[in-house]
Amino acid sequence: MFQEFARFLTLPSRATYLAARRAWLQLNVEPLTPADLQGVAELLAAGEATAVIERVHGWQSRAALSPRAHYFAAEAHESLGESEPAEMERWVFSACLQGILATGDGTRRKPYIVSQLSDEYDVLKLLGLRSEKQQLVQRGRRSCDVLTCHDGSHLWFNVSDLIAVPEEAISQAPLVEIKRTEKGVIRTTRRISDPLRAVPR
Repeated sequence: MFQEFARFLTLPSRATYLAARRAWLQLNVEPLTPADLQGVAELLAAGEATAVIERVHGWQSRAALSPRAHYFAAEAHESLGESEPAEMERWVFSACLQGILATGDGTRRKPYIVSQLSDEYDVLKLLGLRSEKQQLVQRGRRSCDVLTCHDGSHLWFNVSDLIAVPEEAISQAPLVEIKRTEKGVIRTTRRISDPLRAVPR
């Protein structure tokens, strides 16, 4: 993955991000969880900068394409007066967001492609939006997280590689709503018939 990641950082684009993402997925590393990120956020808020850096670096490849992980590391280095590593982490943070934004436009036809589910909320924050509702939509073999925002718009994210959907849901009609559960996802009986509006451009 190192070569693909280095190439992506040198020239953040849709092609280089997706190449780095494919290499990252092939590692089969455990994705970061909300608890992982919340724990680091709490350490940062408590002024435990060294612990933040150790935690993020300890994640190694798990955090490679996570904008939030690099943001936390940048803030921690900055608080310790370590300007050079802080700038490096900010650069990676920015590149990860650029890569995600280059994959689509957040519409149903061109959803953003993320590497971690937490990336969705990093993009949301960057766009100045706030999520009020979230649902997982299955379209054939493509799974998308759809975030309904405070302004009534919808933001689509392709999470097909990140969430396992039961085969029986895939074989149903082309557009089926999938609800999250603690044990995974299940198909609901309600069909989604009305097209969702994309984020205003």
